[in-house]
Amino acid sequence: LFPFINIGTTSDSTERIKILTLNCWLARPYRLTVQKDVRIDAICELLRESDSDIIFLQEVWLQSDFEKIRSCLRSTYPHCVKFYTHLFGSGVCIFCRWPLVSFMTLPFSINGYPHYLHQADWIAGKAMGYASTITPGGFRLNLYNAHVSIQKEMLNGYPHKMT
Repeated sequence: LFPFINIGTTSDSTERIKILTLNCWLARPYRLTVQKDVRIDAICELLRESDSDIIFLQEVWLQSDFEKIRSCLRSTYPHCVKFYTHLFGSGVCIFCRWPLVSFMTLPFSINGYPHYLHQADWIAGKAMGYASTITPGGFRLNLYNAHVSIQKEMLNGYPHKMT
């Protein structure tokens, strides 16, 4: 959970926003997630009790997992978007208390190796999700959510793989 973020243009015009980000680690396509349904229920409960204004989630790969979380949070976070790429999608999504006025997926140009099937980075297609919202105080807030993976060989001569 990030601390409060104060936004505003003048000292008498500030607004406090709470943001939460969570890597859900829902790697179901390869049956790597232990007790996935139990974990999704626990994540839903945690998020439902949150007093955050905006929630950024990573590794929500399957549409069924996204729909379950969406259904669970519908009354508190009625506005959400999942960012789609390739076969499974980018795995990133945003839930917000306020309307999302625009959004788009910005796919990364390089996404791991196709022969590393166990990592699924190339199959899923990494990306950055962008959305914007208008806060109750009238401020336009740009939101960015990304999930990147780093491999040891990236540290030695392959920094371009992160973009």
